[in-house]
Amino acid sequence: MKFGICTNMNVSNTNKIGIEQFAFFANAGFDYLELPLGEIMLLDDDEYAYLRKELKKSGIPCKACNVIFHGGISITGPDADISKIKNYCESALVKASEIGAEVVVFGSPKARNFPPGFPKDKAYEQVDEAISIIGQIASDFGIIVALEQTNPAEGNVFSSFREVMEAAQRASHPHIKCNIDNYHLFVVMETISIFRGIGDMLGHVHISGLIGRYMPLQENELDYKGFFSSLKKEKYDNFISIEGNAKNIAIDSKHSLDMLRKLWIES
Repeated sequence: MKFGICTNMNVSNTNKIGIEQFAFFANAGFDYLELPLGEIMLLDDDEYAYLRKELKKSGIPCKACNVIFHGGISITGPDADISKIKNYCESALVKASEIGAEVVVFGSPKARNFPPGFPKDKAYEQVDEAISIIGQIASDFGIIVALEQTNPAEGNVFSSFREVMEAAQRASHPHIKCNIDNYHLFVVMETISIFRGIGDMLGHVHISGLIGRYMPLQENELDYKGFFSSLKKEKYDNFISIEGNAKNIAIDSKHSLDMLRKLWIES
C-alpha cells in the first residue's frame, strides 16, 4: 500500500499548495504527494514552472490530485457553461499529467454546489454531463477520476457515498471511479459496509480522524483497522492519502504515517 499526504490541508494563506513542505514530506517517508489541482490552475506560468522545479527537487512524486475545480468554475446552476467546463478540464488534466498524477479526485464542493431554488435533479444532470466529459478527457492521459462525496455541511451534491456510487454507475466509464473518505462516511453516519462489493469501482482513498478532521493519531479513535480490512476485502491496493489537519505538522504527519502503515499490516 502507498501512503501519501494531501498538501493543501496545512498551508499558509499565501501558498495553498504547500510547495514549501514538499521536501519535508519526502524526508518523513511518504510515498507520494496529493496536490490541489484547482489551486495549480490558478498559478501563472512562472509559478507553475517553480512548482514543477520544486516537486522534482524534492524527490517525492505527485501521484494524485484533489480539488479538480477551483471555486471560479460553476458545474451546476444557471451559470454552468459546459464548453467552459470542457476547456478547463482539458487544461487541468494536461497539468495533472505533467506533474505525474495518476488519480484526480472530483470533490470541489464550491464548484459543484447548486444555488438555492435551483432544481436538484437539473443540478445532478449537469454534474453527470461534466463527469462524462471529464472521463473522456481523462482516458486520453490514462488518469482515473475518483468521484468524492462531501457532507451536508460542505456541499449539496453527492452528500453520501451511495450517491457517488450511483453517479459512477451512471457514467459507466473505465476512468470514472469512486473516492472513499472515512471522514465523510462518519459525518453522514454511513458505515464501512457501504462500499462492500464495489471492487473495481474504488479508485482512491482519503483518511483522517473525525474530531476536527485531524490526522489519525490514536489507534483507538476510529476503527482504522476495520476500514483497512474492508479495503483489503475489496482488493484495493493503490493509494491512501492522509487528508487531515495537524497541530504540529512535523510531529503529527510522521506519527500518523507510521501508525497507519502499522495498522494496514495488522488489519
